[in-house]
Amino acid sequence: MANASLLDGIDLQIASDETTGKGGEFANQIRGLGHDQQHMLNVIDNLRSGRVGDIKLPQIVVVGDQSAGKSSVLEAISGIPIPKDPQACTRLATEFRLRRGRNDISVSIIPSEDRDTKRRTKLSSIRYSAQDTTQLSELIRQCEDEIFEGMAGFASRDIIAIEISGPTMPLLTLVDLPGFIHTPNNKQTREDIAAIKDIAIDYMSRPRTIILAVVGGNAEYSNQVVLDIALKCDTRGTRTLGIVTKPDIASSLGHEDGFLKLVRNEDIKLDLGWHVLRNRAHQEKDVEASVRNQTEQEFFNQGKWGTLPAGTYGIESLVTKLSLLLYDHITEYFPQLLEEIKDELGRSEKELRGLGRPINTEPEMMTEIVTLFYSSKVLIKAGIRGFYYDHPDFFLLGESDNSAKASPRYLRTRVRWENTEFEREIRMRGCRVHFVEEGVADKEDDHEVANSDDLPLRVKMEDYETETVQSFLNIYAGQQLPEDYDPLIVYKLFDDYSANWDGIARTYIDRMQGITKEFLQEVVNYFWPQRMRERLWSTLLSRKIEMCFIQAKEELEKLLVDRQRCYPVYGPEYLKRLKEVRKRYGSSEISPAKGILQKMLVYYQLTFTTFVSNIIVQVAERHLINGLDFIFDITELHQMDNTTITHIAAEDPETRTKRDRLGQKVIGLRKAQEDCLAISMAGGQKKVRE
Repeated sequence: MANASLLDGIDLQIASDETTGKGGEFANQIRGLGHDQQHMLNVIDNLRSGRVGDIKLPQIVVVGDQSAGKSSVLEAISGIPIPKDPQACTRLATEFRLRRGRNDISVSIIPSEDRDTKRRTKLSSIRYSAQDTTQLSELIRQCEDEIFEGMAGFASRDIIAIEISGPTMPLLTLVDLPGFIHTPNNKQTREDIAAIKDIAIDYMSRPRTIILAVVGGNAEYSNQVVLDIALKCDTRGTRTLGIVTKPDIASSLGHEDGFLKLVRNEDIKLDLGWHVLRNRAHQEKDVEASVRNQTEQEFFNQGKWGTLPAGTYGIESLVTKLSLLLYDHITEYFPQLLEEIKDELGRSEKELRGLGRPINTEPEMMTEIVTLFYSSKVLIKAGIRGFYYDHPDFFLLGESDNSAKASPRYLRTRVRWENTEFEREIRMRGCRVHFVEEGVADKEDDHEVANSDDLPLRVKMEDYETETVQSFLNIYAGQQLPEDYDPLIVYKLFDDYSANWDGIARTYIDRMQGITKEFLQEVVNYFWPQRMRERLWSTLLSRKIEMCFIQAKEELEKLLVDRQRCYPVYGPEYLKRLKEVRKRYGSSEISPAKGILQKMLVYYQLTFTTFVSNIIVQVAERHLINGLDFIFDITELHQMDNTTITHIAAEDPETRTKRDRLGQKVIGLRKAQEDCLAISMAGGQKKVRE
């Protein structure tokens, strides 16, 4: 923030000029700060005109109570008569851009972001020019008529921008805010007063705003609300410069000493201090600016006002002070401003890309969709195979956070995680019970089972034999001889023991469906313009992805039915494992129940691996993962009728308008970025202290 030491230095230099008789050399030097300053101000003005998102722009606002003399301050700074109606109330902000150049005046409108697109476009197109200052009042009135046409509210967030150029014009941009009104009348209600107060407070509260708080000498300053509001918005008083007007009236009312104390910064202390100007008297309203300035100088050369320190009074020193104050203020925030422009440009370019290219004809629509189909298919293949490095932007390979690996875009990674978790779920929770005896369940599993609360019940093998297996023998007893049993009971026992497999498998497939759909959404959101996405889903993708899900569910149910059927195992592995189990117990006498249990457990171990593999390969991979590869089928695309193509790709007027607006915004931001970088490279961002 521009600080008091800067202004103290200006005041001392001005005092030195006056003491040595150099009269205004420093002021002329500041007026000649030159091209970089004007260039920098133009960048800020252009950004403000574009209403560029969240970029907080450095600015100076002029605010005060109604009739405090704000217009006279602006008039004295610019040297141009500022139209004012004593009976009227300002209902919006007015921006004054003072620039060096040939004599010229232009008036335009900066629409509020709250305006709808159509209204914004119309207001933005309004621009009036004039060579004669007498036309300014009429141009402002025309802008106000356009702004308030059809509006229900009293105040507006739109801005009237007045650019005034002249050979000796100071380099400044000032925002004139509506004056604070104390009492409602037949023209302004309490709601109206609150509305214009809200506009002023919004500007004053912004941390990059310098507040010029205008206090009129025609009333005691303690009764003027501007100071109270300014210090609520600027609690530390670091960005408020007090301006006292009408000092001659203060003297006639007996308030002279109080205002002198105020200007000396002895009462309400502000880091940027105070300044005092003498306004034109009513009979002086038509005199030239040079005459006005001479009369002011004579006033401050006499009486008590003549005791003020040099640099705290008069329009010339105020212009000098404000020019360097604004320049210093902008350069202080220049690096942050450049970074914010870069960020806003990145966001705007991304949003613009999301709208896609402008297309109007059916061939253009077909070309666009074919391109998007092909790009989407390539990206899906990369996700299926895990070839992330082929598409680093999509797969966020620049992210340093490891959590990026859990992104929905990492399809193969997430699939492997889910497959591993599925195998673990079947292994740990797939069986009806866990046996305590070491040697039946492996040691690693025993440790995990012992430390889990939501796993199957742990029982002794002997208890399971006598209670569960024996009950199966009793239930399924047939025509066998005593101590014989139906060999198919092994399958019945297995069906009961592995009953949890079905639920675990269904949950796994549900999760895999979610993963594939999330990945597909990421691909669509990455490549496809926003306007097409919902239409694409409703027309094509929902149907095709749902078909993949249906086929996967059908395949799953077939495999779950197979689990319940009696299918023998082939190869020597079954007998080999059964022999090992029997050898482990070392008993020649095996009861029917124990024999059935041993056979079932060996069968369970062999079938477990096959079941997990079948669910992963035949259901998840075949129908869900590889099914994605057929979503964007180019051959199917060429069979689409023109109506469907148009439905997916056609642009609505809102999209065109939004693209145009974003395009202009991006152009403006790129230009601002280039200008800021050029100023930075030229050293123009360095603060002037000499």
